[in-house]
Amino acid sequence: PLAGYHVPKAFLDANRDVPLALDGFRAIGEAMRASPHTLWSDDVPNDARFGHEVFRRLPLQSVLIASLQARTELVGILVCGWWTQSRRFADDELALVRAIAAQAAIAIVNARLYAKAEELGVNRERVRVAHELHDRLSQSVFSLGLRLEWCLHHTPASSPVHAKLQEVWQDAGAIMSQMRDLIYRL
Repeated sequence: PLAGYHVPKAFLDANRDVPLALDGFRAIGEAMRASPHTLWSDDVPNDARFGHEVFRRLPLQSVLIASLQARTELVGILVCGWWTQSRRFADDELALVRAIAAQAAIAIVNARLYAKAEELGVNRERVRVAHELHDRLSQSVFSLGLRLEWCLHHTPASSPVHAKLQEVWQDAGAIMSQMRDLIYRL
């Protein structure tokens, strides 16, 4: 995903759906592994590490890239670019960017964990409802069906009640079938 603050809308619109194959970023990845998870250049157009096509489309003069690292997992990158000026970075600025990137990585991991916990909660509730339907409601409807069947066998077919009992017994069967389908889907 490509998002940015003060990035020209025309650039975002033109590049939002462009796939960024990781193979083209090998030089950047290797350089970032060699440094403490940051990489910068004050001459992007002439820096061989930034040979990927996206940098030809993006007219940056200077760039600062920090990895969003959560323990051993790379969860994203933070890219700061300068369009109109060349910019060098002091050690304290790089340390600040690394700290911001570490906080952003923690926020991303926490958001993923929260989403997973929410999904697990929903699944747990589905299982609980399915058990309730199976253990209580379906047992009651099954018992009702058995009692209705007993009444049907002990009521003369000529009785006006027999036809109504037959309808109710069929409705109970339909309810059981629908409940089985619902339990299966849950």
